[in-house]
Amino acid sequence: MNNYPDYVHRLLDQARSLMAEDDITGPDAAALCFDVLALFPDCQEAADLVLEALSDPWLIRENRLALSRVIDEWDDRAWQQRRRLARSF
Repeated sequence: MNNYPDYVHRLLDQARSLMAEDDITGPDAAALCFDVLALFPDCQEAADLVLEALSDPWLIRENRLALSRVIDEWDDRAWQQRRRLARSF
């Protein structure tokens, strides 16, 4: 991690402080880490922080509920499967 510029360390520290601050700031912290990963795709620390930030059980539950309002998970038609896949990202 020492071979990255100082601003990368500052962004990762800011992401860590956001994650420690509150439960709802995980996506904001992940966004900072994605900014780092866009510039340095091999930064493992940023990748680990993204995984940690987006692994919150309540965030996963809220995303699943939001998706279920838009799609019918029991509908197996091809266009519905494509829609389900597109909205899962």
